[in-house]
Amino acid sequence: FLSKDDAGEPIGLEGLSLYCHEVAVPVVAVGGITAENAGQALAAGAVGVAVMSAITSAPDVAEAAGRILEKID
Repeated sequence: FLSKDDAGEPIGLEGLSLYCHEVAVPVVAVGGITAENAGQALAAGAVGVAVMSAITSAPDVAEAAGRILEKID
């Protein structure tokens, strides 16, 4: 399930980290965020994460959202 087909190539965690340290505004990580990488995105410098597919495509959306929250708390 893709919410945007025109988003371009992912920059990955390394690109996110570089970007977060280059700009003077808060950065929110968007695209491909999962329970496995949400904490890593925050550790890379993002002030938040935006999650869609990892929750909406899960069989149990409440459980999926809870797993992500556990990882970022």
